[in-house]
Amino acid sequence: MTGNRDDVKNQITGGQTFVVDIKCRQNHTWQGMVKWVGQKKELPFRSALELIKLMDSAMEETEPEKNEDVLKWQDSSDVVGKL
Repeated sequence: MTGNRDDVKNQITGGQTFVVDIKCRQNHTWQGMVKWVGQKKELPFRSALELIKLMDSAMEETEPEKNEDVLKWQDSSDVVGKL
């Protein structure tokens, strides 16, 4: 029964695990360390936005083909032209 739960978890999260250690809160945002468990890498972050960008780049690195339909900044001229 646990195997089914793990399968669902991997489908939802893409199988990546991060440990976030928030050291402090300054300027209305978080600072701390994020550990990418699957790759055994650890980096500091200076804001919640930077944390999200680090996690997003890790997901892009491991599963680039899953994000083909996501709008990217380099596509902006095509989209604006259609508006």
